[in-house]
Amino acid sequence: MRVAAMDPRSLACLHYIVSGEVPKEKMAASEIVASYKKLGLVEEAFRSLKTVQLEVRPVYYKTDDRIRSHVFLCTLAYYLRWHLKHPR
Repeated sequence: MRVAAMDPRSLACLHYIVSGEVPKEKMAASEIVASYKKLGLVEEAFRSLKTVQLEVRPVYYKTDDRIRSHVFLCTLAYYLRWHLKHPR
């Protein structure tokens, strides 16, 4: 059944299972769930890099140094955009 076709009241009954390969001594179950929920932030960052928000388009370089520089500049642009969006 598609979620969009479901009654909104039944959405509260949906559950999901998150499993991890991290030992319990290193990370509690609540921390694993919190980390999984932060995955949306990472996905938003990649979408931001790929869309017109940063106007980054595929660029083909022939040397490793230029590829690393391009990735660094894209990451720096996202970092600056994030800090402008979330001021302290």
